[in-house]
Amino acid sequence: MPGLPTVLPWNQTLGETIPPDTPHAVSVSLPTWKSNVGYEEGEQWVVDKMQTGYPRFFIHKSIQRLAQAILTQHGNTETENAMLVASKSCGTRCRNFLIKQNPSVDQSVIRILEFVPHPDRTTSADMTRVRPRLTAVIYPKELWPTAKVFWQHTGEGISSRQAEFCHRAYDDGIMAEHSAVAHSSTPRLSKGPKRYQRNTSTDQTHGNGANGHTNSDAAAGETGVPDSAQFVEERFGRNLSIAFAAQAKLAIRKRIAGSLTKDMDLPQSLDEPHDSGNERGRDVPGFSVEDVYLYGMGMNAIFNAHRCLMLSRGEMPSVMYGFPYVDTLKVLEKFGPGATFYGFGTQEELDDLERRCEN
Repeated sequence: MPGLPTVLPWNQTLGETIPPDTPHAVSVSLPTWKSNVGYEEGEQWVVDKMQTGYPRFFIHKSIQRLAQAILTQHGNTETENAMLVASKSCGTRCRNFLIKQNPSVDQSVIRILEFVPHPDRTTSADMTRVRPRLTAVIYPKELWPTAKVFWQHTGEGISSRQAEFCHRAYDDGIMAEHSAVAHSSTPRLSKGPKRYQRNTSTDQTHGNGANGHTNSDAAAGETGVPDSAQFVEERFGRNLSIAFAAQAKLAIRKRIAGSLTKDMDLPQSLDEPHDSGNERGRDVPGFSVEDVYLYGMGMNAIFNAHRCLMLSRGEMPSVMYGFPYVDTLKVLEKFGPGATFYGFGTQEELDDLERRCEN
């Protein structure tokens, strides 16, 4: 067909993950200049082949599948979309942004659904592990362009790994919509899962999960059949089991603070005394690991730094001086009272900035 690129051997990787066959890759193959241009211009011969993409520009298919599963039960797949975020507060910010950018929309059609662990299907072992929870913002499909801006510039969306983890829990009834959960229920005590087994706690006497899916994962957990995907992640991807999540976060915060410098595995590294010679507190009085906050992605850290400044100093216009990271500028422009951008670094811009600072 005229206009389509010539088929070349190295062009056969178009849309594949980088590295190949990596389910949670954050890079995608655009092997030719023409495919890069086609991606930027949204040409179907490129877009239709994309298996993945950069997380803030391409909603991972695992996230899309979970969103569709939630819509099937709690919405309308024909007329609505679901944006999946990490918490109810994130969902509230998303809903407020959609309403602010679309003032004529009927606010009642933008709903927030919170999904939490179901107490009747939670084992005693689950209480010490990462527990599945997320928030879905359900909105009309015509608001997708605005929702995409929120997803891209705030970094509030869930990750593909969290989507897979929560999807298993949702299918097995371990995670349920908040209003459907009986708060008076108590966790059911049962044997905890072994390493490399899918963590599930559904009643094995039932043939189907809460949403009509078979409990094959649950059966695997009881019979000791290993979860191969998790094994590959932990053995070859060098990703820790989620059982170490809290310890890993603390270790990262300690390393950023400079109080943990030795190359040691968990949990032994957390028992090491503070390395006061390297701790950054020597330059910042009172600084400690308690002053280090972790976010799921860099853009979310930038977004929340902006939020913290507005909360502490009031919602005042921002200034960005010099060559920008473009999405930082977008955050300043779209999530607050606006920004003045000095993008050339000229003497005139510097003088104007100085005058603003004096006022």
